[in-house]
Amino acid sequence: MKFQGEIGWWFWLVMMAGEALLIASFFETGSKIIIIGSFLFYNLLFLPFVFRNYVEITEEKFIIAFGFNKESIPLSEITEVYPTYNPLASSAASLDRVFIKSRRKELMCSVKNKEKMFECLKEKNSQIQIHPKGKNDIHLKIEKGIIIFTVVVLVFVGLILTTGTIKMQYGEKSFTIQASYWMDQEVDYEKIDSIEYRDEKISGSRTGGFGSFRLLMGSFKNEEFGNYTRYTYKNCDAGIVLIVNGKELVISGRNQEETRTIYEELLKRCER
Repeated sequence: MKFQGEIGWWFWLVMMAGEALLIASFFETGSKIIIIGSFLFYNLLFLPFVFRNYVEITEEKFIIAFGFNKESIPLSEITEVYPTYNPLASSAASLDRVFIKSRRKELMCSVKNKEKMFECLKEKNSQIQIHPKGKNDIHLKIEKGIIIFTVVVLVFVGLILTTGTIKMQYGEKSFTIQASYWMDQEVDYEKIDSIEYRDEKISGSRTGGFGSFRLLMGSFKNEEFGNYTRYTYKNCDAGIVLIVNGKELVISGRNQEETRTIYEELLKRCER
């Protein structure tokens, strides 16, 4: 008898997030062939876990098919079976899992109809100890707690990587770059040697600071400037290069229009 494997929301989330990143990269980079190849490889890697995900119980064996992997345990060797939320790596695409213990090894799987699978196992081998509600309530609570904590951390990290702002606060003698998730920086107008607006992205690799899907801030390095400081939005196709006390500072707004407005405002204040 076959039992269809369960697929949890987190599995779909990971898969869709990867797809979205690859699609976004396709429009941002010139290496289209590499991105297309990565997209195909990514799908070839994940899709087998969706379409080849089941448990089969024969007269003699308990078989788990999960993606490219296939494992089996003789029914005569299984000693204990119970539900678990153990997040450790296993042949399961859901955290609502079943722990299978035998004399030689231990496995975890995830199926849509656990109760029916338990009944089938008991029919095949009456000696198997089955705990339909879990072996230990305390362990289940701990496992659920770990999962909830992990989800909260992932959501928190996700928010940091996709949110945040860079704002310019203008004063009489200086302006302050106010940045989310990184230290602010104050710049005196008198110390600005030059200001240049560029209608293009300014390259650079981060050597220290903060980088996300939205913001690039901190210490950077490129061939033109060497080491420089940066406070920019990642997807902005414009930038302002300031020379402050002989050192480069690159800033931007959310888009070209906002960056141009910052540039014109700084020109006015420096002329005063």
